[in-house]
Amino acid sequence: MTLFYISLLVILSAECRVHALYGSLQSICFKIERQYKEIIIAPGQTQKVIDWVSTDECCNGYREIDDYCEPQCDIPCGEHGKCIEPNVCVCDNNYTGSNCDTVLCPPGYTGTDCENGCTENTFGRNCEEECTCQNGRCDPISGRCDCYDGWSGPECSIPCPEGVSCVNGGICTIKNDSSSTCTCPAGYIGQKCENICPKSYWGEDCLEICYCEDDHFFHCNHVNGTCESKCENGEYFDETCWCDNGWDGEFCTEKVCPEGYYGKDCEQKCRCQMDTTKSCDRETGACTCHPGWIGDFCREACPNMSFGIGCNKSCICEDGNVKGCNPVTGECKCERGWTGYACNRPCSCVNGYCDNHGNCICDAGWQGRTCNRECDAGYFGEGCSNFCGFLKEETNIICDRFAGPECAPGFMGAECTEPCPKGRYGRNCDKFCSCSPSKICNRVTGDCECSPGVYGEKCEKTCPNGTFGLSCSGTCWCPNCNVVNGDCTDRTQSSLKNGGCNAFFSSFSIVNEIIKRFLNMVE
Repeated sequence: MTLFYISLLVILSAECRVHALYGSLQSICFKIERQYKEIIIAPGQTQKVIDWVSTDECCNGYREIDDYCEPQCDIPCGEHGKCIEPNVCVCDNNYTGSNCDTVLCPPGYTGTDCENGCTENTFGRNCEEECTCQNGRCDPISGRCDCYDGWSGPECSIPCPEGVSCVNGGICTIKNDSSSTCTCPAGYIGQKCENICPKSYWGEDCLEICYCEDDHFFHCNHVNGTCESKCENGEYFDETCWCDNGWDGEFCTEKVCPEGYYGKDCEQKCRCQMDTTKSCDRETGACTCHPGWIGDFCREACPNMSFGIGCNKSCICEDGNVKGCNPVTGECKCERGWTGYACNRPCSCVNGYCDNHGNCICDAGWQGRTCNRECDAGYFGEGCSNFCGFLKEETNIICDRFAGPECAPGFMGAECTEPCPKGRYGRNCDKFCSCSPSKICNRVTGDCECSPGVYGEKCEKTCPNGTFGLSCSGTCWCPNCNVVNGDCTDRTQSSLKNGGCNAFFSSFSIVNEIIKRFLNMVE
């Protein structure tokens, strides 16, 4: 690629102006040394300066990349264009638009992917030109009129006597003897003007002669005699034709159909499954499959234990130790515990599997040569290859060695700040307490937190006789006390059935029992 260089710089409102450039497609220039040796004092007038300063910088609209100054375009040129100078995109062949994202179809075609031929009265690129044929068919590429019988002229507007027809713009002429003939335009001869001038001849009646130095890639224009490139849909450069997108062949005359289409005018759509197809024949539509696929439309994967183009090769793997083989390369897919090209060697990975070279691929949460070590703190995933980041201790976020950053057990929410609601526990509070009847459990472990008066793994048991309270840790001062609070009210009330005396002695007995127990504790 030719580079652009700045040969003279001037000051004009801090603008870097380029006076002389040479080069071609893209203006990439070396980082320049700006020397203010001359200033503009009026349009067309400059003033020399006695001294100046030099600074290394890029002109406005350029940015520095590896000591080069590259032009910048505010609107990206996209994948089909190049930014050649500030805010100027040059599009690839067959693309147009401010950011080169609009397909510019070859003459005779239109559509998002140039899949449609021109309608009856249009022609040219993107079918944007309007045909002027009055009594004839319009060529969708050139717009030339092919006149119906009985008509002649460039637009098929001149009538001919019955039985006479002229082509290529020829005009019917009636001679003195009342017979008709075709008067051909420059570049054409023949009874109906059906032939172009022979090689190296041009003009009216093909009487003029022209010469072209390279007659292999150039020919004489049969109408005006100029030497023109034979590259019909491309450009001549360095003794070859460089074809536009959509064309191929020595002289760029072979149309390359848009992807997915075939036929003479690319009007038929390929039935191949495109992601498994190498090519769709542009003439017949036949599908050529990628390795690993077969079928008329490349929709069938290779049968198990076969691979390659047409699935015509057999995989060499140890029976019983494989899950299958790669349908493209034939590489064996070993069952866990086996390795080697043919899956015939034992694998030593503890928490993982071996590749075909014997290297361990560790499962999530494990690391080490044999995948026998848990991830270090702060790391997670397969082979512990991912880093959780620096988590603050005061947050409720932990680094799970399998899944990465997540809420600590007992918390939920986008920022892990919400405690588990009643009746739920665990990571992300996704488990339900199984406690009965309170449904209250530890939000981290799920252990049941029993109400006073009940105990057991699920709080399903009532406190034994003589005990009460949380975890049944209280001892009753009377038989059959209330299991929740140890209250002996029920006993006292039952004694009152026989009168207040019994109630008195009951109360006395309770007090006496308390004193006895206290004395026993002191001893």
